[in-house]
Amino acid sequence: MQHQETLNHRGVMHPISNFTKHFIEYTKTHSPVIDMGCAFGNVTQAALKAGAQEVIACDMESKHLLDLQQKLTVEERQHLKTVQGLFPNDFNFLSSSIAGFYASHIFEFLTGDEVIAALRKIHQWLKSDGKLFIVCYTPYIKELDNHKTKTEYQHRKISGNPWPGFFKDYNQYADLNNDEIGWDNDSPKDLHLFDKAVLTRAVEDASFVVEYAEYQNGKADGSVPEYHWFDGRECIAIIATPKK
Repeated sequence: MQHQETLNHRGVMHPISNFTKHFIEYTKTHSPVIDMGCAFGNVTQAALKAGAQEVIACDMESKHLLDLQQKLTVEERQHLKTVQGLFPNDFNFLSSSIAGFYASHIFEFLTGDEVIAALRKIHQWLKSDGKLFIVCYTPYIKELDNHKTKTEYQHRKISGNPWPGFFKDYNQYADLNNDEIGWDNDSPKDLHLFDKAVLTRAVEDASFVVEYAEYQNGKADGSVPEYHWFDGRECIAIIATPKK
């Protein structure tokens, strides 16, 4: 599957990765689950085809959700709910009501304070044995392999900045072609990238137990566009459960 450009000025919808397959497998036996920032719904669609009993697909763009519904069979639509809104502020689910939460490339659009607020919300929504699945881009991508970015990032880490990968006006740091990546004047100017230590710390600080935290090779499984390929650490993926 190609990296389909989204309608909300936030890049592309990513193909199903090896990491995503863990979430899809999880949905076969745990319900309900949330696919937050689902875009055109490739993950939701795969989960429903795999036998998920209830998937709540969420996105800021209503046309994405409509496109998803139109691609499903009548039977699959019976197991789907959709909610439109901007994460995290527009969403409120019942406490301890969600079995799984999948967040693919949405934390990149949050400030540090919003990351904390989002994780606290998810913790409240998840059942005691529920699971959180996160995948985000890291600073280890091709367009950030330049002296200015690497120097600034290392300085932030050394100085104790808790969010060293938050880039105010990302274009000042990145060597990229906006047309190539589906970025335009309405796209966010700020982007937040996470290395393994930073994202793990944030999740643990929100009272989760991290079960899995590993870098993901976007070239190896085709999960990220070629213009991001770098050294095999293009993404960081985490699976966590609420602390008992």
